[in-house]
Amino acid sequence: MPIRIRVTKTPPGFADEHIRKAWVGVEMPAEPDDGDSEGWSGNENAGGYNVSGVDAVEALLDAGKTEAAQFWSSPVPPPSLRFGADYCEVVSS
Repeated sequence: MPIRIRVTKTPPGFADEHIRKAWVGVEMPAEPDDGDSEGWSGNENAGGYNVSGVDAVEALLDAGKTEAAQFWSSPVPPPSLRFGADYCEVVSS
């Protein structure tokens, strides 16, 4: 069942810090993470929420964060992104 999350703190990850900081305040549809870490590098965001790459890029664009949107969409958006529960909150379910 999809929910909406808002990123509240800079999430960990491989992107430069200014790109990761752009997530703060962004709301997007998400699914609870099932805990399966196969295919994910590291587990800093395990136990949080999965967001489709297309939805994540659209959310960045809607928030006016074009540089971060371009980073995540070049050359194509990733299949999905994962945000740890410590870095976001559920805003609707």
